[in-house]
Amino acid sequence: MKEDEAMIIKNIEEIVRELPVYGYRRVTAVLRHRYGLEVNWKRVYRIMRERKLCMPASHSHKKMFRGVPFATKLKVQDQMSYGV
Repeated sequence: MKEDEAMIIKNIEEIVRELPVYGYRRVTAVLRHRYGLEVNWKRVYRIMRERKLCMPASHSHKKMFRGVPFATKLKVQDQMSYGV
């Protein structure tokens, strides 16, 4: 393992201990801002995944529109009154 990889792992673990609700995107932003590291988000994601530090996937974006509901068939009596 490279020395810079070990340093990045140490920094990621420190951030996750301090801010456990941060996912790989925010951890990447903190690494760039706080430590001035030019690190790729894919690398951070890989490290966090290997060390089981990733947050569970969020499913808060519920689908608001599920399409047009099926048109209900008119009752036989209603059809007769419309001349169908």
